[in-house]
Amino acid sequence: MIMQSNNLRAEDLKKLVIASFMAEKNRDLQTGLDLIDEDFTVTEMIYGEDGKHLPSLNGEPLRDLMSLAFTTKGRDYVFKSVVADEQTQTVIIEFIESYPDPASGQVYRTPQISVCQVKDGKIHRTRHYMDPRLSFEHLSESQIDSAFN
Repeated sequence: MIMQSNNLRAEDLKKLVIASFMAEKNRDLQTGLDLIDEDFTVTEMIYGEDGKHLPSLNGEPLRDLMSLAFTTKGRDYVFKSVVADEQTQTVIIEFIESYPDPASGQVYRTPQISVCQVKDGKIHRTRHYMDPRLSFEHLSESQIDSAFN
């Protein structure tokens, strides 16, 4: 693959992707939108119980979901590993997403991996790998940590 002149270095790729997570954590929708390109697409790499496997969102439906997601108070991320490939302009990030249940205050924690492809200095495509059933469990920090020991 030929490197394009607008390709980012590995450290800049990592910073870009982490900045998108921090924008969501900080509930800064405008910054989040500034970090993605106009054709940004998110694909959930999951088995859909409803038969809709590998669902993708882009355009206005994705921006509506982002508007909702960016209002979540108390969201946090713990990054376990972040690797970047300059040749493919891809970042793979393993992380734990957590946020409090608005009704009970209990914290939901979901281990995930995202593969983010960058184009022209902006996040272009993201694939999320996780078990969505875990998003509805109240996993403790020690439960999550045990998977990494």
